[in-house]
Amino acid sequence: MLCAHPAVSEAAVIAAADGRWGEVGHAYILPIPGVAALDVVELEAFCRARLAAYKVPKRFEMVADFPRTAAGKIQKHRLCQQGRSITAPTAAIRSTSA
Repeated sequence: MLCAHPAVSEAAVIAAADGRWGEVGHAYILPIPGVAALDVVELEAFCRARLAAYKVPKRFEMVADFPRTAAGKIQKHRLCQQGRSITAPTAAIRSTSA
């Protein structure tokens, strides 16, 4: 659903540990070429307009690229393992309140 945003090229959402809810969504966003950074508040509003509140990611992180398989699929297990340091540089890390 995040890929429907006009400035998003690709997105992957994984479960991240959360002290209050157990797990919450953590969205990794690859912007379209030429977009240096995305407005996280805008992404959150975009999601809220299209998803139930509990499905809206609580964290958004912009990445330069995703870890991929030889076939080009995003390796979500590596996103989980590497956490916030999957690629450098990263930008616009923001946690939203529940």
